[in-house]
Amino acid sequence: MFEYEMFQAREQELHRAAAHDRQVRRALRSRREARRQAAAVAEHGAKTAFPAAGRAA
Repeated sequence: MFEYEMFQAREQELHRAAAHDRQVRRALRSRREARRQAAAVAEHGAKTAFPAAGRAA
């Protein structure tokens, strides 16, 4: 029975670790997306405020 209990404990730990990894990846993805959107808004604002700057490349 001890062997099975060790198996179950290890399995639970692996599931917890996988769930944590998913949570971290989701948070990082959300952070990157928020930064991307903020950069897009800032770029759009700069082009709107200075229309010639958007064409002068």
